[in-house]
Amino acid sequence: MSLLSAMSTGVTSNSEWHEPEAQSFIVKIWLEQDTSDANEVRWRGSITRVPGGERQSVSDVTQIVALIADHLHELGVRMGIKWRIWLWLFRP
Repeated sequence: MSLLSAMSTGVTSNSEWHEPEAQSFIVKIWLEQDTSDANEVRWRGSITRVPGGERQSVSDVTQIVALIADHLHELGVRMGIKWRIWLWLFRP
């Protein structure tokens, strides 16, 4: 069973989960107040790949999912139709 299949079906038993297939990220999100408008706040964030330490800042939290999806795609993971539609709709 692939990592993506385990994630989508919720199956995480030890017999089907293989640690070498795991990808780890640190995701941080916070509210940031707009300096030009005291009533305006925005979600900001960053995502860091754990093994390499590469960090990317995001100005919209939907970018976090897009970054993870891009990384998984680079690893050869095929995204299902729901993911592809979501990414097409929400990619900045």
